[in-house]
Amino acid sequence: LEHVLRLPVHFESMPHVTGYFNQAEQKVQLSAYLPLFYLNESCYKEGSVFLTNANDSLRLLAHITKQFDKEDVEFMLNTKARQNDVLSQLQWKTLHGNGTHGSGGARSTFSKDDEGNDQAFVRLYPSNIYVHDSVWQVSPSYFELKKGQYQIRDFKISHAGQFVSLNTRTDGLTSGKGLIAQIKDIDLGYVFDILNFHPVDFEGRASGEILTDDLAESKDVHARLTGRDFTFNTGSMGALQLKGKWDNDNKAILLDAKTQESDEDSTLIRGFVNVGENRIDLQFESMKTNLGFLNKYLGGIFSGLEGRTTGQLRLSGPLNAMNLEGREKLDYLTLSPRVLNTTYHITNDSVILSPGKIHFKNITLKDQHGNVGHINGDILHRVLHDFRFDVAIDADNLLVYDWNDRETDTFWGTVYGDGLCKLTGSTD
Repeated sequence: LEHVLRLPVHFESMPHVTGYFNQAEQKVQLSAYLPLFYLNESCYKEGSVFLTNANDSLRLLAHITKQFDKEDVEFMLNTKARQNDVLSQLQWKTLHGNGTHGSGGARSTFSKDDEGNDQAFVRLYPSNIYVHDSVWQVSPSYFELKKGQYQIRDFKISHAGQFVSLNTRTDGLTSGKGLIAQIKDIDLGYVFDILNFHPVDFEGRASGEILTDDLAESKDVHARLTGRDFTFNTGSMGALQLKGKWDNDNKAILLDAKTQESDEDSTLIRGFVNVGENRIDLQFESMKTNLGFLNKYLGGIFSGLEGRTTGQLRLSGPLNAMNLEGREKLDYLTLSPRVLNTTYHITNDSVILSPGKIHFKNITLKDQHGNVGHINGDILHRVLHDFRFDVAIDADNLLVYDWNDRETDTFWGTVYGDGLCKLTGSTD
């Protein structure tokens, strides 16, 4: 059937179609059941269509379930057409878990302009969208489609001071063919959840503008955003200022951003995420940048890692095989090796990062009592996974072991060491 239709559709189970057309009585009725099929490699199931007419109106009822990642979403469409008017009602809901559900209604009117060209006016009625425990209101809006032109007016989704709005640009730069989306306090984490993008994790609230040029000539998208409570891999980065661009030719997101928690720190982030080639290349220029983002990668070796760093860092590679490179001066660093249950402090020393390795060279560390040691060696990894450590500590009465729970620890006690201590192992 896919060869007959000449569409990128593949039926796992054959559809069942029945119906009739009575020309004398001007009657039509069509029923179809579509158990399971793939369209453009997307999975659809439990589809049904019922089409009938009465007098001068046509009625369409349709139902389909689409698989998004691991969730099934059910769609139901109820449409009635009479002469040049079409009334439509769409409902949807996530079938598993506390996902989204909602409904929307629209009236479309079709006509011809003075030159005989087709045109359409669409009025979107107010409705509600339920996202987890939040209710988002869809405001009434208008869409106008003509030959080579379109207009969008007053489209807006809002909730408790947050909103996304969409209008046709009126700045004269795009001949009325570009779009402008304005956002306020939108949860970035939720956006990346929808996009299923988690090679790195961004959180925070974003506000600003997203603009397109003439969509007939270019599908590039530009963004000017500010953010609050911004985090990178759960590490606090403060306020965000971002200029971004979607480069449609290369299928890449271009980023030029700055984050800042206070007057004493800043982080510049420049580079791209190429979703077409599944690659990332971000350059970080840090000045007393919060090191909390490293807990995602080093949490299996250290607990309570916190500190500030200044230097240059590059995150690059395939999205599923990224690496860190650069040289960072540790303004201060506090960390607790899980295997030792001790806490160490490092101040004004540097580490070198290269693919597969974080290198320590004669780093001075102090325990919680001020005793001193020096560390040399490496933390090794396989593209930021499977972390291992191979370090040597030259200790001077340094606290090197501090487990005191006799009931749960195989080895317990408090140990201070002098001399050279070698530590090797993995996070397993």
